[in-house]
Amino acid sequence: MTQQTRSVALKFNPEIMPGRKRMRSPMPRAAYSVREFCDAYAISKAMYYKLKKNGSGPKEMRVGSLVRISLEAAQAWNRAREL
Repeated sequence: MTQQTRSVALKFNPEIMPGRKRMRSPMPRAAYSVREFCDAYAISKAMYYKLKKNGSGPKEMRVGSLVRISLEAAQAWNRAREL
């Protein structure tokens, strides 16, 4: 095994490096977290919570204790704000 092959093998072997996370295959996104939504629509979390408080925020769903915004809800929220 060459040095280059060995370094590639070490990068993705969780048995050798248990602290590294295994790369996941890309899956289509089903929902945003609040932070991801804010990043996607270029608003601050403070603005998100202001919008939510006055009823102008996107529809949310709960998954256990997590808050998620579906892609459909995010798109509907965005369309409602188009001029």
